[in-house]
Formats: sequence, C-alpha cells, structure tokens
Amino acid sequence: MKDHNRPDHRIAGTEHATLRFADGTETRIADWQIIEDAPTSQGHVYQTLRGWIANTYADTRDQVTHIVAPAPNGPARLLAAALRGREPLGDLDVDCNITTVGQPYPNTWDHPGYLFEMTWQARQIND
Repeated sequence: MKDHNRPDHRIAGTEHATLRFADGTETRIADWQIIEDAPTSQGHVYQTLRGWIANTYADTRDQVTHIVAPAPNGPARLLAAALRGREPLGDLDVDCNITTVGQPYPNTWDHPGYLFEMTWQARQIND
C-alpha cells in the first residue's frame, strides 16, 4: 500500500477494486494489495485482500458529509472481484473485517479512514 502521509496523496489516484457479494452488496476499495500468509500447521494457505473503502466522504467545501459505503463485516460469500492485473476472484467463502483507523496526517478529505480486509483459503498444501 502506498504511503498516505504525503500532502499529494489522493485515493482517486490509486488502484481500485470492485467486490460483489451474494447478499447484493457491492464494495469498492482503493489502494489494494493481496498478502499471502504462511501455511498453517494443517497446510492451509490463506490470502488477504486489503484496501481502503472508497468514497466514504463527500467534501462540498461547505460541509463534509459522512457516507457509509456498503461492505460486509464478518463471514460472507464473494461472487466476483475485479482486480486489475490479476485473475478475477469469485465463488469464495470469505471473512471480512472493517477497521476504523482514522485519517493520516495531513488529513485529506477523500481518505476514508476505513481499512477493509477480506481473507479466504487460497489453497491446501499436501504433504
């Protein structure tokens, strides 16, 4: 993920991903990355998609309106994920987590302050 503590940082200039879930929720995240964990003792390898929930503030210069973007928090069924430069993800049982981390310094109005993480079992390593 890019360093957000820069005066020129804007989420609009970063890579976005669109995630569609079985409950009809569609979530857009910005500045995403995928991390692969080391295998567990059972041989399960998990991957985590991390990014900022996009478009959660509207700045009209007269007032800042907080917009709650739809995103699951907990177990969910991912139907499809469009990730530029990677094979699309889909038809996965995932676990989602939304963390409020606040805005970086200096604050930028378009920084949402919500980190979205989605984890799934990517593969099984056989002995």
